[in-house]
Amino acid sequence: MKIFFVLFLIGMIGITSHYDQGHFVFGSHEDKQETHYSNPLISIQNNKANIIWESYNQDSDSTIIFTQLVDGKTILEPKIITTGSFIGNSQILSQEQNIFVFYELFTRNGDVVPQFYVLTSNDDGKTFSKPKLILTTDDVYYDISNVEFLNEKLYVFGTMWTRGENTSYAFYSVSDDFGNSFSEPSKILNQGKVRQDIVTFASDGVIYLLMDDEKDYDKKGHLYLVKILPDGTVTDKISVNNAETSVTNQKIAVSGDDVYVTWLDRPNDTRWYSSFAASHDGGKTFEKSKYLPSDPDSIDTYHPERLGIFVIDGTLNVLWESDYWDGENQTILTFVGTSINKGKDFKMEEIPASSFVRQYGRVITLVDDGKQYYFAPGVKNYPYENYALYFNIKDNNGNYSEITDILQDYPMRPSNTIMDVDNGFVHIVIDADYTSNCILYHYSSDDGKKFSDLIDLAKIETDKECLGKIPTIEPPLKQLVSGVSKNNIECTINIENRHVLMLKKSDGKPVCILSEHILPLQKRGYLDENSFTTFAIMTSKHFVESSSQSNIQNLDLKYYGQRDTLPPHVGVLGTFESDKQLYPDAQISENGIYKYTITLSVQNINTIHRAILDNKWDILEDKFVDSEIQSAIENDAVEYPTILTIENPINKRNLLPVTITDVDTNVNGEAVWDRFSIANRNGDTRGVIWDNLPRGSGEWIFVDENGNDAWDDSVIDRDNYGVIAIGITYIAICDDRRIDITNGISPTIPILPEIDTVYMTEKDFGILPDAQGNYHVEFLSLFPTLVHLPEIAIDSNIETSLCILEQPKDKADYAYFTEIDFRLSN
Repeated sequence: MKIFFVLFLIGMIGITSHYDQGHFVFGSHEDKQETHYSNPLISIQNNKANIIWESYNQDSDSTIIFTQLVDGKTILEPKIITTGSFIGNSQILSQEQNIFVFYELFTRNGDVVPQFYVLTSNDDGKTFSKPKLILTTDDVYYDISNVEFLNEKLYVFGTMWTRGENTSYAFYSVSDDFGNSFSEPSKILNQGKVRQDIVTFASDGVIYLLMDDEKDYDKKGHLYLVKILPDGTVTDKISVNNAETSVTNQKIAVSGDDVYVTWLDRPNDTRWYSSFAASHDGGKTFEKSKYLPSDPDSIDTYHPERLGIFVIDGTLNVLWESDYWDGENQTILTFVGTSINKGKDFKMEEIPASSFVRQYGRVITLVDDGKQYYFAPGVKNYPYENYALYFNIKDNNGNYSEITDILQDYPMRPSNTIMDVDNGFVHIVIDADYTSNCILYHYSSDDGKKFSDLIDLAKIETDKECLGKIPTIEPPLKQLVSGVSKNNIECTINIENRHVLMLKKSDGKPVCILSEHILPLQKRGYLDENSFTTFAIMTSKHFVESSSQSNIQNLDLKYYGQRDTLPPHVGVLGTFESDKQLYPDAQISENGIYKYTITLSVQNINTIHRAILDNKWDILEDKFVDSEIQSAIENDAVEYPTILTIENPINKRNLLPVTITDVDTNVNGEAVWDRFSIANRNGDTRGVIWDNLPRGSGEWIFVDENGNDAWDDSVIDRDNYGVIAIGITYIAICDDRRIDITNGISPTIPILPEIDTVYMTEKDFGILPDAQGNYHVEFLSLFPTLVHLPEIAIDSNIETSLCILEQPKDKADYAYFTEIDFRLSN
């Protein structure tokens, strides 16, 4: 699922609250104590990897966790090395037995200036010091760009800014006692009001610094070079470009007295070009800058995120990326310019791994011992598009190895991948999909010819959750014989071969059904349509009987409605008696017996989402709740929670208005508006297959079953309801097709208290015919959809199929995909 931000001002109405799928039954139940892992970083030395990552949750402080691996095996188990209110911008640097971890510490409410700290270890990670403040604050805002360990000194480089001066300085601070203390920050250059990071490069005991002057990045200004010599002397600044270009994303390489610099320049306010300048006297003077070869067919030029320029055996290599757009897809290809005459002439070549990156993907290049290592994040196995990490090497003779997929059959979708190489040892750390908490590690000791199995360093998730490894699952009847209850039987659920647990109508036995077979088998009467109700009652019964130490008697549970995702959210209402008080002040009846009512919400067949006693006590949260919000469901949902209505034409182009209605039942003052839209409607096709309705023709209506206004202005005034919302793209696999559709985050709408069922309607666009006069509509929803076609529609065809969601949403694993084709009579 991709997330983007949009601003809705829906006439009178905007979207403000996040959707809570469980609101349909009993409200939300989120685990605020759930730990989240993110932002892994790595520092390597030969076959050793020192790795850190951050952890956080809603209710406690953030932490940094450290671990060490040697030869791909864990030597030091993961351990917390510091804790703070909100940790970010961490870095790790290793030098033999010394390990330095830098981080920025915030407060959650932002009431104080962020501070930078360092943790030091002088025994190879066995112990770490207490956090030490690097930089005094005094209303000074710091950013740390880089850290370097050279000449037995630890350097910190960054920018600083104060409110009083309202200007930014590039600075450095140095420690000569392995991080135990740091000098006061020394200002190097006044950057004005623009704060661009410092770029550093260490060579032969000298630190080379690149920084901009106070011009904006897209206006002409100086790119300065400053050196810190082995004795600590800071040289005067030298202009690399004589302020003849704009400057951003600068890179540097040094080979003896040759200093090479490349950066991006935007000379005509339309696109970027890769600029280059060379010095052959150690950076004292630079030749006039020039543009490197740029593909005229590209729409822009970028610099790689990491390595951008390097020298191997006297050959200068400069990397840049060209951006292409074919009207539908964006592609970024990586090129290398090589020069054997110290930058006078360049030969341009596309890196072979470029053709393997996914859309918007970028090749990562590393250099070690004269070899170039290329990593290209991509995808494989359409339409499922499993993540791939393609890899190859260019040796000292300029020969490329075969491109292979490092991840092979692992189907995870990581959000971030970092890698490093040292003496042929390749280390990779993967921040797994944001829905899981896995820090994955990959290792090769032979230049990437063979990689070890992926391992999870965090160790709080299963291999199935982290690596996509599906355990062997026995047939349902064997599981039943072995004592597994019907509702707890497991089915294969990997995205390429996903089954759903159902019951046979003939004998009630459990069966695992391929997702694409569910709708046809239901129509044929093979499957019990009450399967999920049966599972929900079983799950609820087990929960009530096992959730306390009391003696449960006279338990009576009944189905009380559902929200028709697949699997659905099923509401259960029941009564029972107990010999114990299950919450404070529960009322005792005759003979020392307590009588209780219970309302439950069951998700994904066997997961209790909400459990409320006597409409007042939340068993899962162990607290009292608002009785009005937690009232039980009393009616079934309507047959079709989504209604798609296509009306007759309104102009000479035969534009047909489209109305999308969400129906929410059992409303108790609030209704969930899911706001799905048509799948093949996007900005690139406006005026071709769809268009906005004329001004004043749109509608945003909230009514009850009789068409009466349902909005409760006493809760939120509709005239003042308009704020930022979030849009989510759903990815669904429909047979051999990959469907994506964007809809708004489902908001909660205030509804008058006496209304039980509300119809929420969006009408602001229409569809257009193709050149042959045919209309084609694609619609994706978590719910079954009823379609109304125009009165003059002919030759119509409506097909609905069940599709697998690439990422489950709102506890639904599947979506309903509806395709509509028709034309109009004369």
